[in-house]
Amino acid sequence: MKAIITAGGRGTRLYPISRAFPKELIPFCGIPVIEYGINLLKENGIKDIIIVTGAKKGALQDYLGNGEIFGVNIAYIIQEQPKGLGHSIIITEPYIDSEDFILLLGDTIIIGENDLKEMIKIHKEYRSLATILVEHVSDPERYGVIKFDDLNYNTIYKNRISSLYEKPKDQKIKEEFKVNVNHNIGWYAIAGLYIFNKYIFDFLKKTNKDINDEIQLTDAIRLSLTKDKIVIGHILNGKRIDVGTWDYLRDERDFYINMINKQLEEIIKSRNDKMAYITTGK
Repeated sequence: MKAIITAGGRGTRLYPISRAFPKELIPFCGIPVIEYGINLLKENGIKDIIIVTGAKKGALQDYLGNGEIFGVNIAYIIQEQPKGLGHSIIITEPYIDSEDFILLLGDTIIIGENDLKEMIKIHKEYRSLATILVEHVSDPERYGVIKFDDLNYNTIYKNRISSLYEKPKDQKIKEEFKVNVNHNIGWYAIAGLYIFNKYIFDFLKKTNKDINDEIQLTDAIRLSLTKDKIVIGHILNGKRIDVGTWDYLRDERDFYINMINKQLEEIIKSRNDKMAYITTGK
């Protein structure tokens, strides 16, 4: 199975630094955000990675290289113009030679490898078109949100998704997708990690562009639901950190405060090992 990491966004919510610096290289506890994604994939046996990049991302390629320093194989595809997440996946189709593939957003950190491990298991068991990581959030306006099919909740397709909507702002739509989890009102938001069957490309090609002339992945998945395709949501057990806004600094502070010496030692060792590799090639 191959993986795609998208790293083509302009990072406008992190201006001004992202005007010249790829947001995927912003460090979190001393490690660039994209490296967390690469490690997550490698820990789950995924070593062939395609990174979709865009403008002003040369530093990203300089840092990652061909992936050898990280123990993986990295190839790059350039998305010349920002035409939406859906388009960034379409352009990878000629290079996806497996039945299924993983998609990870490059500005997202998933702490804990068990979520992806469980998603792979569920995806294979249900033979779903898509298996999507979701988490409970208190504000839906920055995310694609999902709704579970209550009728199928306790059947073989537990956590089957019945509907999706991208960044809802209309109050009526918000109410439609609102959930109550253990007396905590909120929404299930897409958390930046997916597993797809290759037939998602068929739906992406049939998806209409939005008002910004972009192809949205959420729209393609919603189109697949009209054809009764199986889409499953896996509720996040670990922790997700979004480095798309400056709010991530709060998470970094909390993470540092709770970090144990062993974790810090592992980070320092990882940095030293990579420095030794760069300087000696060993």
